[in-house]
Amino acid sequence: VIDLESLAQEVPPGATIAIGGFQLNRVPIALLRAVAAGEHTDLKAVSAPNPLALEILSAAGCLRSAECGFVGFQFEDGFVIAPAVRRAIATGALDLRQPDVYDTIQSLRALRDKGAQHADFALLHAQLADNEGNLFIDDPYVDVLLAEASGMVLATTEVLVDRIDEPTVPAERVQTIALVKNGAAPTSCLGHYGRDALGVRQYVGETATHRPELMPSQTGAIDNFLINLSRQVNDNEVIVTGLASAVPMLAIELARRTSAPHLTYINCIGAMNPRIEKAFPTSVEAELRNHCDGTIELPDLFDLARDGGVDTMFFGAAQIDGQGNINLSRIGPESNPKIRLAGPAGSPSMRSYVRRVLITVPRQLRRNLVGHVDAETSAPASRNEETILVTDAAIWHLKANRFEPESMHEGISVEDLTSRTGFEFRCNSPAVTAPATELELRTLHSIDPVGGRYKLFSENPQPIEPQLRW
Repeated sequence: VIDLESLAQEVPPGATIAIGGFQLNRVPIALLRAVAAGEHTDLKAVSAPNPLALEILSAAGCLRSAECGFVGFQFEDGFVIAPAVRRAIATGALDLRQPDVYDTIQSLRALRDKGAQHADFALLHAQLADNEGNLFIDDPYVDVLLAEASGMVLATTEVLVDRIDEPTVPAERVQTIALVKNGAAPTSCLGHYGRDALGVRQYVGETATHRPELMPSQTGAIDNFLINLSRQVNDNEVIVTGLASAVPMLAIELARRTSAPHLTYINCIGAMNPRIEKAFPTSVEAELRNHCDGTIELPDLFDLARDGGVDTMFFGAAQIDGQGNINLSRIGPESNPKIRLAGPAGSPSMRSYVRRVLITVPRQLRRNLVGHVDAETSAPASRNEETILVTDAAIWHLKANRFEPESMHEGISVEDLTSRTGFEFRCNSPAVTAPATELELRTLHSIDPVGGRYKLFSENPQPIEPQLRW
């Protein structure tokens, strides 16, 4: 056990580091700050979706390359891509690879099984450590795998105890520990403190926009969108949400309380059937693990889907074409993109595994329902028995490899739909989407009586589009 500065000095220039934590949860912030403050150059990093970690190192100019499948996050201010990461990529200072998260996991497993290492050090933050060097991590996500595929572990801990009988990471893998209270702040540390939005803003700047009070017609449009999402959830199915999915998470809870009481919901934070009593600003709230039927770690969740254990998943799309191809990678040509998007996360693999694909495009425009996507992040797969696209204008079904409107929302004409769609489609007398029922509206209000859901949307009648550009 040593002090924080000495711990950081054990990372040499040019080292490859594996960074623990997940999104804004239990990221080793204090250790990363200490590394960034030292004379560390040309570092290489690998991590699960962990944008704030990359932000700290990029802002200090010490990160040369990184492997991370998603570099955005939701928090109280909305959706953000780490600004220093954005600048470093634009100037060529950072070489960012964005494979599917499951590809990263499988690569780490392969190296571990061969006794090889992907990184020189794994940088972790633990809830507990003992004097022998054992670590206990209550929400390990991918941390155990990162430790197993690294040379040694450098860790900070909230609490130092005499003995840990069942360690998450055993002492033989741990080189050095520093006791650092609040060592993950401003990200959360399950069982100790929650996320500090003000602290996050100090890294990414003020990103919140002024949201004037919404008119009843605007809140009604938001409620209708959520209700239409919830209606796509079937009873008795296993359904999963990924990153930046606060709206689908709320829709799933609405379905559970109305039309699908026997569904099984697995959140990518690892919570199975979490208790959802409000509209959360993110879909990766660590506290959900404290109030759920059980937990599953991220590598095992991917395995479950691969083995056929997941029926349905919600997916977002910056662009989607008439054949059902989704773009989450870039806008414009690969050689000179106009906009770089947050990345695939685990969507390519997860989409290929599930029976039912539910795609959300909150604000349908010709620039997001396009003739051809600029990059094919994910595509329809043989396992997909049903693909449904929900927008603020219509509900679309993929039939014979082409999207067709199954229903159009009240007040939307064929001409309206055509003007907002960038691909050609057949329109075989679609129905009018059924209006929200009193039960659906009352239940939605009971889940979120204070209207937190409206903070996920803009002042316009249409839900806000995540700011995916950098």
